[in-house]
Amino acid sequence: MRKKIVIYLILIGGGILFVNLFYQESMGLNTVIFSVPLLVITLLKNAREAPYSLEISGLATATFLAALAVVGNDSFLAKTMYWFALLLFLGFIQHQYVRFIPLAFSAALSNMVLLPWTIFQSWISPQKLNINFNNVLKQFLQLVLPTGLFLLFLGIYYLANTKFSGMVDQVIFQLDRITHLDINPSKVALFLVGFLLLGAGTLTAPLKSFFSTIQSKFGLNLYRKRGQKRQGIFAVIFPTLILKNRFKASIITLTMLNALLFIVNLTDLRYVWFSRRALSANELSEYVHEGTSLLILAVLLAALVLMLIFRKNLNFFPNNEGLKKLAYAWIGQNLFMVFSVANRNFQYLANYGLTHKRIGVFIFLLIVVVGLVTLHIKIRDQKSTYFLWHRNSWSVFLILLVASFVNWNLLITRVNIHASFIKHLDVNYLFFDLPAQNAFLLEKNKTFLFSQSLDRLESLQKGLERKVKQAKKTKNIRSWNWPYYLNKKAL
Repeated sequence: MRKKIVIYLILIGGGILFVNLFYQESMGLNTVIFSVPLLVITLLKNAREAPYSLEISGLATATFLAALAVVGNDSFLAKTMYWFALLLFLGFIQHQYVRFIPLAFSAALSNMVLLPWTIFQSWISPQKLNINFNNVLKQFLQLVLPTGLFLLFLGIYYLANTKFSGMVDQVIFQLDRITHLDINPSKVALFLVGFLLLGAGTLTAPLKSFFSTIQSKFGLNLYRKRGQKRQGIFAVIFPTLILKNRFKASIITLTMLNALLFIVNLTDLRYVWFSRRALSANELSEYVHEGTSLLILAVLLAALVLMLIFRKNLNFFPNNEGLKKLAYAWIGQNLFMVFSVANRNFQYLANYGLTHKRIGVFIFLLIVVVGLVTLHIKIRDQKSTYFLWHRNSWSVFLILLVASFVNWNLLITRVNIHASFIKHLDVNYLFFDLPAQNAFLLEKNKTFLFSQSLDRLESLQKGLERKVKQAKKTKNIRSWNWPYYLNKKAL
């Protein structure tokens, strides 16, 4: 009993700490301050139940590094990856048999949603109260669903109708005056977030066996499944004939697709790689944007085709090396198509500068390359479809996590200002599309930048004044971040 009281006091303390750190503040140094005790308490609480696997130790490190990235970059990507890494950590540490990122993420959310039930169950023993979880859940949903819909439409009508919103405000004011309760909804919400995060990592998860059972159904390797013995010669020959027909159809399919993609890649060699004609901005934009969109579709379809071909017993078909070589050629040609799009994107960058979208194209292409490599490994080593999902989900997570460590806003500004290879500098993008983090760089190089767009000089000057004013706005120590410090120091 004393141990339970201590744990709940820690949870309440976590909620209070979260309120004090984040109320009316943006994410910054407060993210690190909150993360350290949360990680330490959660790791210590689960030291016996959950052995420190590679996933748990890696995600604890990733969460802390993502919190540092929030302080260092103050970017949307860093903040997103911090919350994603934290939820994955909470999912993995409570479900030590789970290895799949979507399962761990679902487990963390279920721990938070079902935390009230977990608390109730820890105080009231099932022997004293004959409680059926399914019945409680049904009753809970019967109450929550109508209430949730009522609050949803209340919010919509509140925002859509000023007369109605005034009436609601008056009702709330009267209730507050009668009850003398000074309740701040923002503080309540922040308290619940802190409480739920700590609770999801320290209290025993209610659905451990559920997620472990799902995980047990997945395997990384493929195994040959032999059919049941049937009577008669046709029952024995028929499955073999089906497999042979699948094999022949797969050979024909991959041969035709390889021939088609070879012609497409030849046109890229002629008009993208070895063309000496300077492309216009519209041509480069069309090459990159349309090429990337079609690449997404083409690569997904390529992966789907190969997964359909190399499924079940065709992986174990005798003398299927020729089919595998055709698949490797198909993967190789898709890789070449990826590099063609990267080349187009680099030409676009070299002519018109670095932007978030062009960086995003390179990151996406890297993810595609990893996906094609894992597809090659799946075919070569007879791996399952789950192997693809498992490896690629971790790859995407790690690539985006590493990308969040870079301050792209400052990098874009520095490269575009100082790079000699950029022929047409997009000054408007630096002044109006990037956040105020780059204000000190624009102020430092304003003479050069203004000279690049004299026809919009007045607009650029006003834009710079607005950015400098925004960058110099005083921040609390809880919201402190490195770009803010650089601006304060320089301006």
